[in-house]
Amino acid sequence: MDEYGQEIPTPIFGAERPSGNIDLKAMTSEDLFEVEFDGEMGCAFSQSPAGEPLVLAYGWVGEDEDKADFAVKLNNRLERGDGEEEGGFDALLDGSTFSANGVLVEVAVVSREPAGSGAAPPLPAAMRASRPDGSQAIIRGFWTCGLWSLITRNRRPGNRPLQGR
Repeated sequence: MDEYGQEIPTPIFGAERPSGNIDLKAMTSEDLFEVEFDGEMGCAFSQSPAGEPLVLAYGWVGEDEDKADFAVKLNNRLERGDGEEEGGFDALLDGSTFSANGVLVEVAVVSREPAGSGAAPPLPAAMRASRPDGSQAIIRGFWTCGLWSLITRNRRPGNRPLQGR
């Protein structure tokens, strides 16, 4: 069991190697202010149920051919990329795969038992960021999906609206 009372599953991504030189950072409210997403609903990966996001992804509901927009903070730089799967927001619900600047980011929900309550309860999840050279970072945490205000917990300065279509 982890500190939140969740069962820690066996390796999710196959053989888990020690973390390499992939430096992932939580996004600050200033980072959130910089990010413009094309989508109406999104998901965030964080290390605690109410933590700052390490990954943010957004997509349109019911858009079967669209891929999600996503952002991750690597080596103190905010990197933007796209989802690997089509399906817009719906493709994000159980986790997803994203790529940006030579880094593949995979998020997998490991339990449907929420680690909280409310309209967008966080689900236990794991994230792996990997490079073609074999370096990787694996982090256990939580995947929360819903409206922008629920995902970012109203931390976006100035309440700036999302970039629409």
